[in-house]
Amino acid sequence: MSYGLCESLTGNADLTSLRIYAQRANAQGITWTAASGDNGGADCFDGRRGTTLAVDAPASIPEVNRCWGHGIQ
Repeated sequence: MSYGLCESLTGNADLTSLRIYAQRANAQGITWTAASGDNGGADCFDGRRGTTLAVDAPASIPEVNRCWGHGIQ
């Protein structure tokens, strides 16, 4: 499963909720791993979704273990 949305397009309330979930998971010894996007920091840098370098949420949350996404072509 792949999911995520540019951090700049994710609402603050959603980011806060995701961070709380990640903190609760970490407190229970659970590691949350999420892809940062198929293009890393440039995933949202295409002029349509954003014009700044940013990774996808939830990978942008400090308590989430980030990994590079991968697209199959």
